Amino acid sequence: MNFSDEWLTNYSAQVGNEIGIASSQLHEITNWSIGIVMAVVTAVALSDKSYPQPWTLGVAVVGFMLVMRFFIRSCLSYVNLDKWNNIQRAIIQYQLSENGPGKERLKESVAKRIEQYHLKWFSPRRIRKLLWSNLKLGYVYLFAITGFLCGLGFGCSDWCKPSTWLLACVLLAAVVYEIIIFPRKTYFKYVDADES
Repeated sequence: MNFSDEWLTNYSAQVGNEIGIASSQLHEITNWSIGIVMAVVTAVALSDKSYPQPWTLGVAVVGFMLVMRFFIRSCLSYVNLDKWNNIQRAIIQYQLSENGPGKERLKESVAKRIEQYHLKWFSPRRIRKLLWSNLKLGYVYLFAITGFLCGLGFGCSDWCKPSTWLLACVLLAAVVYEIIIFPRKTYFKYVDADES
């Protein structure tokens, strides 16, 4: 990949915009997740009968599934933020370097990062680190709260009711689907641009 310094300066400005967008998305998704959990807790707490009622258990299950979906979306936003930061860091190193053989190596590094992280859309972060980084954003608590409500709800429910089985199957299907689909997405596949 060959590019001029003028093109790289314009591209760098666009990368800066993408960093802002990814950061905003990450915060918005996390805020939506917090809002969902607060709505679930409020619905359960304000129920006129003791928990679990079929509808309150349904609210807890839907809340858990939405938090899980938002968590996956948060991971994608985190990967995008990481990609753009990685590319921008390489561009800045190149632009600040002095002419010579080292500058050519830095230009190659920029080209590899653009190819791997922008064009091929791979991830600069391993999936375990990505998951842990997102859990630390507050999702540990959100999963704990909704998971506790689901566990308590299923533990205290009458399993003779079809609604309990239906909710359990829906929750299990959603969790299995996310676990199977998540690591197969190209944008979560780790590639180290320096080693490729």
